[in-house]
Amino acid sequence: MKLSTTKLLTGMLLPALMVAAAVYPVIAGTVNELERQPILLSQATQAGELAGEITNISGETVAFAQSDGTTRDITIPQQEISRLNLEIGQKIAVRLNAQGVATSVRVINPVRALW
Repeated sequence: MKLSTTKLLTGMLLPALMVAAAVYPVIAGTVNELERQPILLSQATQAGELAGEITNISGETVAFAQSDGTTRDITIPQQEISRLNLEIGQKIAVRLNAQGVATSVRVINPVRALW
């Protein structure tokens, strides 16, 4: 049984080209383009949480800038700062009690799209 060249090209090459054309837009974005996209803190928080980027840590006082531009100082127990390995530049979401002490803290990690 002998295959003709036309059948071979149509049967193998055409589907391969179609797959390549479908996949190309997905792989066209570079990692650097993804890193420039800011995380939207409002989409990363749950009801009742405040979110922001840590700008300073001094003892148990953590200053963070919220997405609306305001800066807040909150108290986070030292054991939580150590446990979460909090650092300047990290994005966090917190729940506060009436005294401004954090009752829960979580680090907001950027979500990467599947490319």
